[in-house]
Amino acid sequence: MADVDSDTRQGLRILAETSKTIGTEGVARRLLKAAETGRKDDFKAASTIFNALPIEKRENIRAKAELEAKAVDNSASVEKKDMVYNTSNDQFSAGK
Repeated sequence: MADVDSDTRQGLRILAETSKTIGTEGVARRLLKAAETGRKDDFKAASTIFNALPIEKRENIRAKAELEAKAVDNSASVEKKDMVYNTSNDQFSAGK
């Protein structure tokens, strides 16, 4: 059984694809691994590497990932997106 819920895993996949397109392949690999395994320790490793990115790069990834998420599911709520990227503290997290 997975430690990370399916909505978060889908968000991780979107972040991974977005990260890959802007040249952060190492981050993309960690995010994809966390999405595929659903394990909490992989999620924490992905969070750490994502949060280590410069704020400008995180913001760029966030903006592009939000557009992709809207394309995947127009009815996605802000609450679901915040499970992956919390704009109030500019951090990647599972919490609301």
